[in-house]
Amino acid sequence: MEITVEVGTEEQKELIRQELAFFVELCETIENPPKITGIWVPSDFDKTVNTLQGTTDYLSEREHLAIAKNVIQEQGTALVFSPLLFTDSHDNHTRLQIYIHEFWHTLNKEIFPEIPKDSLANHEYFQNLYILFDEYSANRKSFELTEKFYPDVSKRYKRLTRNSVIGFLGNIMQSEEHYKYILKEIHEFRFHADVSIFLKNTREIFDLIAKSLVYFYSYVHHDRKHERLIKFLNKSKFIDENAFALVEFLKVKFEEGETDLSDGLIYLKNFMKGFGVEFEDKPGGLYCHVLDI
Repeated sequence: MEITVEVGTEEQKELIRQELAFFVELCETIENPPKITGIWVPSDFDKTVNTLQGTTDYLSEREHLAIAKNVIQEQGTALVFSPLLFTDSHDNHTRLQIYIHEFWHTLNKEIFPEIPKDSLANHEYFQNLYILFDEYSANRKSFELTEKFYPDVSKRYKRLTRNSVIGFLGNIMQSEEHYKYILKEIHEFRFHADVSIFLKNTREIFDLIAKSLVYFYSYVHHDRKHERLIKFLNKSKFIDENAFALVEFLKVKFEEGETDLSDGLIYLKNFMKGFGVEFEDKPGGLYCHVLDI
């Protein structure tokens, strides 16, 4: 496993490589370790991610700033970490949490069951469900293991946790404009009737709200002191009993150590209806109903 560091003095580069050797040591302790092709700390995070995944449009700064990225490759997964991780904003505690989070993603790729393709509609739902569970479980496990390793976490770790919880809650609370945008897209769909246009124009909103929801609840379920913030979720029209049922399902599966989500289709299906989407198998293939919300 090659570790490439492009930032800092030669001495700093060596210290970073020594810290990232954590992944090598971790893989050596696991019977069937994930296939990590390499680890990068590049000078240009976005450029390196785009190069590794063969894209040109990846941006780390959108609704929130990404400072680590799993890149799927033919022979395994490349781990890319932003040089921002090695500035004064972070320390050993915050970096360990991020390392474990990314490592857990690579483990999940190995242990998640293959999604059946006998139903195109169900395949679409389960793909989304496993993406959300992947994020939820990686966060929960990273908190659990970091705080086990560092029982007395640093001020930076506490500040990062607090800011992250508030940030994801903010994404959900400030979703009124996103709701109005989807209403507009539904209205326009009634005239152009092109499902692909509707899905393309609304996908980013679904991803933002759905991932912010599972990130937010990963903090709440890990530390009950954050429960006081749940009351603010009612400011979002996307959050209802279907959203709460979905995150409760993910919580139960994680805490039971389960990766079989076959009984969770209904939760994701009901949640997606809140974004105007319902998939169905038709003789001609996959069909998407655009619902009123």
